[in-house]
Amino acid sequence: MTDLSIIVVSWNSRPYLEACLSSLSEGAGPIAYEAFVVDNGSTDGSAAFVRERFPQVQLIANPENRGFAAANNQALRLAAGRYAILLNPDTRVHPHALEKLVRFMDDRPDAGACGPLLLNEDGSPQHAARRFPTFGYALGARTIMGRLGFFRKSYDAGRMRGVIFRETTEVDQPSGAALLLRRSVLEQVGLLDERFFIFYEEVDLCRRIRDAGRRIYLFPGATITHYGGRSRRQNRVRIIGVNAESMLKYFRIHEPPLTSALFELAFRPLFALGICADAASAALKSAGCRLRPSRWSRAAQRDEVTRSYATFITRDMLKFLLSLWE
Repeated sequence: MTDLSIIVVSWNSRPYLEACLSSLSEGAGPIAYEAFVVDNGSTDGSAAFVRERFPQVQLIANPENRGFAAANNQALRLAAGRYAILLNPDTRVHPHALEKLVRFMDDRPDAGACGPLLLNEDGSPQHAARRFPTFGYALGARTIMGRLGFFRKSYDAGRMRGVIFRETTEVDQPSGAALLLRRSVLEQVGLLDERFFIFYEEVDLCRRIRDAGRRIYLFPGATITHYGGRSRRQNRVRIIGVNAESMLKYFRIHEPPLTSALFELAFRPLFALGICADAASAALKSAGCRLRPSRWSRAAQRDEVTRSYATFITRDMLKFLLSLWE
């Protein structure tokens, strides 16, 4: 019997796949596992690399980017494991971490999902879990209200700032970078919701797991290094609004329709103002870097950020503001 199905969705992640896939065997230890890589139309040779370098991995090569939820579901429908772990390609599994997660779940039949402690490249802990988002969290995280200091407590609470996961802790949502799921619970609540292209699909799934009466844990006895956000950095221009759209979609699904619609009506212009404020701040920082020779190397990075904001404002802002009426 297969204990664990490991699913890695990749989009132009060739530089990180070797370290990730090479770490799986030690990470699994004695448990029986299978591994899938779902390549979402990469143009960097990722699929060919996996096919040649890791023939034991089951490769699903999509001709286009189908999104994170749909790609994971492709592998989940083929998976034979008692558990499945959704694993980002920019991770490195520490020895026996996957085995420890499986043993942990075996000892807790009430658990529907769990996550490991995620570490930065320097070994420091990441914020590996969050609470389910609230309207206050959204306003504090994504709008001009947050930039002005309002809803700071809601934002910090949602991110679980100040919480140090030294012991096993029940949480709402472990990071989607490494999320282990009980197969029988997936059969009960369903797979990832493919209405989410990227972002919030794992939040929605964890919400459904909790609503079904199952518990979700952060287990620091297992550790995985997560280099963090590498795929997102490849497409900064679109990511600005995609995250917000996914968050609003989450609220439409899980909050009363009228409440969600009224919140969205207020959120969109406040979000737009926040983007404009961030764009102005980025432009000022970029100009400041260019005025100081010692910071010329930073100027190019700042210019890239400024251009991404400008592109969103000039190309995507109107569509974002009018999306409520689509």
